Amino acid sequence: MSRRTAPALRALPLAALLLVGTACSGGDDGDAEQPLPSLSQAVSGQPTISPGDFCDRIDERIFAETIGEVAESTSYGNGDPATLAPGVEDVAHEFSCTVTAADGATLRAWVFVPPVTPERAKALVRSAGSAKGCTTAEAAFGEPGVRTLCSDADGAATTTLQGLFTDTWFSCSASVPDLATADLGSGGLAKRTDAWCASALSAAASGDSD
Repeated sequence: MSRRTAPALRALPLAALLLVGTACSGGDDGDAEQPLPSLSQAVSGQPTISPGDFCDRIDERIFAETIGEVAESTSYGNGDPATLAPGVEDVAHEFSCTVTAADGATLRAWVFVPPVTPERAKALVRSAGSAKGCTTAEAAFGEPGVRTLCSDADGAATTTLQGLFTDTWFSCSASVPDLATADLGSGGLAKRTDAWCASALSAAASGDSD
């Protein structure tokens, strides 16, 4: 089971992330299209997630809403050799999607394949902010769930939501290479993360196990 907390990070207050960012507006493509889900809609009723390849089911409108034009996208599946963290390569026991914009802003989402017990989930929540420079905040994202806020000395910042949905651990994050100069609009990095996680979680909950 991999951890995606970057090394050598310094704490970034939640308020700083909320001051700068972009919120998902739901799109203006006409009445025929359903609006993108909000985070509260996505987590309503504790959706069931069957671990599988969900990347192709993510509504592509979310990319324009959160990071603009996509420059690169990658994914891997259960059993694939993969880079699980900077400098860490192993066989994956999860399904993962990563989307990167030209300015370096990145969206990630991943779902663990091995079932996670409530006891293990509580341990994951407790350890979420243990890396240097990371802090945690309560999050209505799974039962239990946690929001992690991290930044490094160069100004890169990441907000991550992760939580337990029945017996499946799901995580998603949004990051920018330099929070001070990032073109995030008026919603904040936390709002960008919420919008992305809503679409990623909805995609993961909409299909059967692959």
